[in-house]
This record gives sequence, C-alpha cells and structure tokens, in this order.
Amino acid sequence: MRRNPTSLVSASNAFKPRADALARHMLLSVYLATDGRPLAACRLSSLPGAAAETMAYAIRSRWLELKDNCGVCLTEEGRRLAIRQAN
Repeated sequence: MRRNPTSLVSASNAFKPRADALARHMLLSVYLATDGRPLAACRLSSLPGAAAETMAYAIRSRWLELKDNCGVCLTEEGRRLAIRQAN
C-alpha cells in the first residue's frame, strides 16, 4: 500500500510545534548543565527526556551541536535563545 505524500507532510508539520517546545526545554537543560558556556559538552545521559527527534530538531535549528560520541553543546545561537527564554 502506497502512502499519500501529503499525509507525510502534514504529520511532519503536526510534530513541529511539539518538537520546537521540547527542543527549547532541552536547550534550557543544556544551558543549566553547562553554566551557559557555548561549546561546553553535556552528556546526553544527563538530559531527562532527550529523544532523538528532539535532538535532531535542535541540531537542525543550530541550537546544539554534537560533541564527541555521547554529548552535545550549545552553539552561540542556542545560548542566546536560552537566555532570552529564561528572561
């Protein structure tokens, strides 16, 4: 059975607001874990609820970068966004 391409697009768009909210929450967790230092690594295992889709969204948004084998770090853009959210 073939899937309708428009149903795939609408499913992706439905996930976007939720992914954005979860990614922003995770961004704040990384900010707190690294004391707001850009490029300071934070282990993924220390982030509660770090799902692959959320991580991918934050990386595509250029808020986080993968670091080493099992960590992430804030980009400068991610750091600025975390500060804006906190205030």
